[in-house]
Amino acid sequence: MKTTAGKFLVMVVLTVIIMSALGCEEENLSQTGKDIRKSRLIAVENEQLKKELQECKKEIEKLKASIKSMDESTNMLFEELFKINKNVSEENKKLKEENEKLKKGSN
Repeated sequence: MKTTAGKFLVMVVLTVIIMSALGCEEENLSQTGKDIRKSRLIAVENEQLKKELQECKKEIEKLKASIKSMDESTNMLFEELFKINKNVSEENKKLKEENEKLKKGSN
């Protein structure tokens, strides 16, 4: 009887060990599946972020070009204003001189 009980006990212990091992492997497979899904989601998100980054870079380049154009326009306007200011200053000087001559001539 002891040998049968011992064999039974060994079989029970082996069964428990085998079932535990299978359970752990099943859990590992389940975890692996979760990891694969998570990795795929991260990859999709990374691709989306790369696309968004490219769009942002394109927008930045457009803004840089727009700023450069505005700078050039502003410089042209300032040059034109300086010319006008110079002409007005010269005209003002001539009118002052003419005014002085007229004042001296009327005295």
